[in-house]
Amino acid sequence: MATGVWGAVGRRRWIPRRSTALVLVGAAVLLSGCATSGQSGLGGTDGPEPVPSEAAAPAGGLQFAADGDRVHCDGSERRIGEIRNADPNEPIDFTSPLPLKLSGAVADDDGRFWMTWSCQPSESRLTWDITATGRASGRSVDFTVTGTAEDPAAADTLQISVFDEAFVCDGFTRRVGHLSGGDPNEAIVFSSEETAGLRPGATDGNGELDLNWSCDEASIGTSWTVTATGAESGRSGTFSLVGVAPAPATIEQLAVEVQEDPFVCDGGSRTFAVITNLAPDELVDFEADPPAGALRQGRADGTGELPVRWQCGLEDADRSMQLTATGQTSRRSTVISFSTTAPGPGQAPELAVTVTEDPFRCDGASRAFAVISNFAPEEFVDFTSPQADGLRQGQADETGTLPIRWQCGAGDIDEIWELTATGRTSDRSITITVTGAAP
Repeated sequence: MATGVWGAVGRRRWIPRRSTALVLVGAAVLLSGCATSGQSGLGGTDGPEPVPSEAAAPAGGLQFAADGDRVHCDGSERRIGEIRNADPNEPIDFTSPLPLKLSGAVADDDGRFWMTWSCQPSESRLTWDITATGRASGRSVDFTVTGTAEDPAAADTLQISVFDEAFVCDGFTRRVGHLSGGDPNEAIVFSSEETAGLRPGATDGNGELDLNWSCDEASIGTSWTVTATGAESGRSGTFSLVGVAPAPATIEQLAVEVQEDPFVCDGGSRTFAVITNLAPDELVDFEADPPAGALRQGRADGTGELPVRWQCGLEDADRSMQLTATGQTSRRSTVISFSTTAPGPGQAPELAVTVTEDPFRCDGASRAFAVISNFAPEEFVDFTSPQADGLRQGQADETGTLPIRWQCGAGDIDEIWELTATGRTSDRSITITVTGAAP
């Protein structure tokens, strides 16, 4: 606080808010102030031509041309504007309804005087009402000085603070800093020559946004310079990061618990192993040796755990398998070794059929007349018959159940068809006899 100036009570209380965002990126901490004061002083005549404020007096009175609408409260003495239209070399007195101690001044030969002001950071939320009066002419002007914690020179830029430029590339997304100075609820876009596809964010009502980042082990040693730009305001700011390796103690190897080895090739799909220590929600690719067709990706849960399912038929029994799982984010891999075996007695239930229409009415309509159960879940089923060709394939549902449809016309009455259904995965079969009858 300036020497010889005593405090004035702040007029309002400000409660800061902060926002969170996905993206990629930040949030700012703003300061709130209470009691403080200001100080005026003499200034020179050099500097940019000020712009008259809305508080300028009518013609014939003193005028106050403000340099800007706010003054940066950092303890430094700063020029805030110019008093005009005083008599040449006229003394000027300054008064305020606030308990401020303000020193007087003397206009120059052109009736002008540069005003300066100083205030402390704790005073950045205050305003001061001032009246300047020419001692000889009696002319006066009222104006207001408004404090701010922000440097007006930085008003055209976004302020970005990064906690630590060294960012650990371990596949996890973490907050790296915060951004302020945007317009309320403004879209912020991010760009970098070193990487593409950075997701945009949006500031909260205070123009603030959390900054988040993520990189994997392949990015260790990479440096990024990122530019954030407000879509509406056009203000921008930059920050830099460099990818570093995790400390050895923080790298957790993938772990596997095999629950079924050997795996029974009965056509059923079920969990036989669990992988842990993946990154949360990480996508995982699989590769089998020997090859086992198109393998689906998996996704770990929020704790980095992923159950692994397998399915095989009798033709895949008595094999030694190696299944390699690789996390797309962390690039860590693990190998699951297991063997397969044919089902023993009683392990795979026999196929069963329930006929709902026998004989089948040959009225030209296509409808279900039987249901086969005990296929493997979602198993594809092939149909053959010595008396018919061109039969369509079927697929059992998740319970291993498959309805069977048939169709015949008036020319097929008293015909008998032997229909064999064979599970493509389990290689189990069952034969059904269909007899055509008059409608």
